[in-house]
Amino acid sequence: MKIGIIRSAVAATVVLAAATVWAQSAVGTSDQASASRIQAAPAKRPGIKNQLNREGAAGPMRQRMQDMATTLNQMHALLKQMRAKAAARKSQDSLVKANLDMWELMLNDLDKQFEQLRAATLGREDLEARRADLYRQADDKAAAQRAQALAASQAMVSGSA
Repeated sequence: MKIGIIRSAVAATVVLAAATVWAQSAVGTSDQASASRIQAAPAKRPGIKNQLNREGAAGPMRQRMQDMATTLNQMHALLKQMRAKAAARKSQDSLVKANLDMWELMLNDLDKQFEQLRAATLGREDLEARRADLYRQADDKAAAQRAQALAASQAMVSGSA
């Protein structure tokens, strides 16, 4: 009985640590990828940067968010199963109660972290969309200026001829 509880506690701690590291690394890697795209995109691919920026930044972050939601749902289901088993046995063991309380505290903390990740992801997607729109507007403005310059040069050539 004690070995099972210890295994559960160790598994919960590992999952909590992995989720925390995973959430922190998700922000760092996306920032680096986004920064490299910002520097490289204007010079290399002016026509398709809106599509690349939206797909490149939103995909991995949204996938991590969905993975974390799936994991949290599984953990909540497991906690319900553990509570049901403890209630079925009518166990008065303080160690079992402490284990269930620990799981509940951990899941509450993970739920808070998930909400923070969700808010950060949505905010980042909004910023990425705004940035992409600014790039599109700049491309449109540059194309209009090139067209005006071309029209002016053609007018000068036809006027001097």
